Amino acid sequence: MIVLALFLIITLHHNLRQFKAHQYQVADASAERLSTQLQQVTAFLEAMRGQAEERLRSNPESGLTKQLFDQMECVDEEQLRIPHLPNGLPPLLAGTLTGHGPLPKPGSERASQFHLALSLSPLLATASDYLANNVGWVYYTSSDNFMYLYPRRASEHVRFDPAIYQQDYWQAVTTHPNANEAILLSRPYDDFGGLGRMVTLSAPVMKEGKLLGMLSIDLLLPRLTELLQQPNLTGELALLNQDNVPLAIVNPSPSPYLPSEAMTYVWQRGALQLTHPLPHNSLTLIYRIGPWALTKALLQQSQTMLLTLLFFAWAAISSLRARSLNHRLEYISHHDQLTGALNRYSLQRELSRQLPPTAVIMFDCDHFKQVNDRCGHLIGDEVLKKLVELCMQTLRPHDRLIRWGGEEFLVLLAGTRHAAGRAADPAELHIICERLRLMIANYPWRELHADLVVTVSLGYCPMAHPNELDHAISQADSALYQAKAQGRNRSVAAISG
Repeated sequence: MIVLALFLIITLHHNLRQFKAHQYQVADASAERLSTQLQQVTAFLEAMRGQAEERLRSNPESGLTKQLFDQMECVDEEQLRIPHLPNGLPPLLAGTLTGHGPLPKPGSERASQFHLALSLSPLLATASDYLANNVGWVYYTSSDNFMYLYPRRASEHVRFDPAIYQQDYWQAVTTHPNANEAILLSRPYDDFGGLGRMVTLSAPVMKEGKLLGMLSIDLLLPRLTELLQQPNLTGELALLNQDNVPLAIVNPSPSPYLPSEAMTYVWQRGALQLTHPLPHNSLTLIYRIGPWALTKALLQQSQTMLLTLLFFAWAAISSLRARSLNHRLEYISHHDQLTGALNRYSLQRELSRQLPPTAVIMFDCDHFKQVNDRCGHLIGDEVLKKLVELCMQTLRPHDRLIRWGGEEFLVLLAGTRHAAGRAADPAELHIICERLRLMIANYPWRELHADLVVTVSLGYCPMAHPNELDHAISQADSALYQAKAQGRNRSVAAISG
């Protein structure tokens, strides 16, 4: 019983490490999705600011802006709007304009401000269309009491409110050093247009040190929460802004969220916590799980091992169960747990069970470290499992596939009773290698991950007698390295001798 208790403790400790690694990957996946979304928004803002600055250096007035400008009207001597589109103008090239009157005089400084805003129509429309499911409004707010926004709404339903100048992202331009060069993130607020809680990313547009306006994209907080959602999340996940105010939370708890040491698990406020800063912005992702939830998760994760422990105890008094357990342990000891392929310790057993091999093939996955780094270790594990599955489809039932170590595999090609003592034909061996290589290279790996490309390099060596096995493996391994040196994704025969 003491041994079983010690084994249980070791198992729980091991599972805790696995659990932390898995949840780290879950948090990292959420951070990557959020970063991608924010990078897209930032890219649009930078592009629009670049166009605005280019227009300011030349003349913002164009044929498009003049058509829209001529449609402007002032309602009740105070509200500006464009009630109707010019004839023949595509709807996407006109947003909603709203502001305070009077109508600007053509050629005036204020008219130039309106032309600048209207010249941004194509980029505003593109950003609004591309980001439609993730953002609320895409707009330009002028310091001259008007705004121009997408998507287009009926002008009577959108009304300019000067209170927008009190938003913290607008105030930051005048109070923060170098704020005019940054992409500013607001605090959460309720949308004036009724879309709910949101935050705003903004890019100031300056001329000779003066703030002309602000290009902005509103991020809906419910959409940020959706981006945090992960199917394998156990615990809480919170996105904090630069003031540690939660913007989005999955599985929230009443305890406040405070960042800790970055990218390291720590116990803080009675919970296991991981702080994950998002790159290139001021947001922080926090993963947290309390002790009871953690204990439950570990017990659930350890169910198989706990059952095995009970099985050991019961096997002590049951010979039938003991034999069943021995068979299971024998299988585990000779097979790779991840892929189901044989492991290298099973080599001698397999040689005694089958006809002598007539050739060996060594192969491994090209640039496998890059697969793990770019796509994550979970995808890397799936790649190894799929490699084994594809190989088993290609090989004959009496051939043997062995996971030699890491991403490297050994294939023993069995002979026949009629061909005993003869090495495999090199030409046929090359055909087998190429068939295996092409099957792997042509598999639709992008179904697992959009950036995934998988190829293998192979080295092969024929052999006539079992006592040549070690030499043949060494020769095939050398040929494998030659295949890698020659550019990978190829099969190379061992040099005889």
